Amino acid sequence: MPVAPKRNNGKDQFLTVLLGNVISEYPADGGVLRELCQNADDAGADVIEFVLDTRQYPTENLLHEDLAEFQGVSLLAFNNKPFTQKAFESLTRIGEGRKAEDLTSTGRFGRGFNSVYNWTDNPSILSGTSLLLLDPHKTWSSKIGFPGGPLYDFVDSCDEPEMRNQLSAFDSILKSYDTDFEGTIIRLPLRNEAQARRSEIVEDHLSTSQKDIEDVFQLFTNELVESLLFLRNLRSITLRIDDIIFAKAESTVPNERIIDRGENPVNEGYRQVFVEQSKEHYESDFMMEINILRSAEPGTAPFETKVKYAISHYLRKFMEDENLQKWARNRKLFPWVAIANPLDVRSPFKITDKNI
Repeated sequence: MPVAPKRNNGKDQFLTVLLGNVISEYPADGGVLRELCQNADDAGADVIEFVLDTRQYPTENLLHEDLAEFQGVSLLAFNNKPFTQKAFESLTRIGEGRKAEDLTSTGRFGRGFNSVYNWTDNPSILSGTSLLLLDPHKTWSSKIGFPGGPLYDFVDSCDEPEMRNQLSAFDSILKSYDTDFEGTIIRLPLRNEAQARRSEIVEDHLSTSQKDIEDVFQLFTNELVESLLFLRNLRSITLRIDDIIFAKAESTVPNERIIDRGENPVNEGYRQVFVEQSKEHYESDFMMEINILRSAEPGTAPFETKVKYAISHYLRKFMEDENLQKWARNRKLFPWVAIANPLDVRSPFKITDKNI
């Protein structure tokens, strides 16, 4: 008997046009990786790993025969926090994600996640016991009666050959099919030329190649330090090509104070000033050390760099102008300034300040 989804998690709107509009606001290059880092940070993850997987996986006996074309080269993004039910639900709406109402996050999950459609027509998400296969064109998914986004319980069906073959495309990260996965994997099968010609999402029939992602990795290595300096939770970002680390950055804060709630000082200030509004302002000063391992280009030996920064955060509850305050809060724009000053003049990265 074929493996059946437990529910439909597709979007109800006319997806392809809306997604095309969204990706025009979130261009490709490093912007997609930045959005995925922000989403992981908002989820509370302290680790994210991007894997360019160049391998080919089984194309027969899958959850649907039309899924065979998505078993090739892909980009996977792993973070160590589960994908919540609320996050799954946010994918059913474009432009009205719940982050707009959730002051504990700094991004907009629905729209930010949709930046991945720059590179793929069929993203998938695995977390806990759930496997969500998004199909915005509603091609193969309509044939099984779950148009747009069938969601499966992969643990419950792990002994079925079609589920195991489908899951094999996650093997660069997923090590077991029969237990809950304590984290989130987003898999983006790269849009090949044939898919690009059919796509109603991307303009000019633009495909995405392995070389395109390698170039993005190369550019993003220059952003690793800045990303760790100003995100609230992420402490490790890795770029990997198959089993080879292309770049990795890890940050530590010596003698960091962690309160009983498990919050670091920046998260504590964010909660007190912007969420609870129990404080008028919050200031935090600390030093951060960052180790960077990176390659000049794919296939070359990586080299290591260590840098130190003095970081200051200032968060303020209200602006003096009431109209500006109301306008900004409705858009989740807060008076928050962070400054990072390199303590090592040999630092290869130029960081000045960032308004968050």
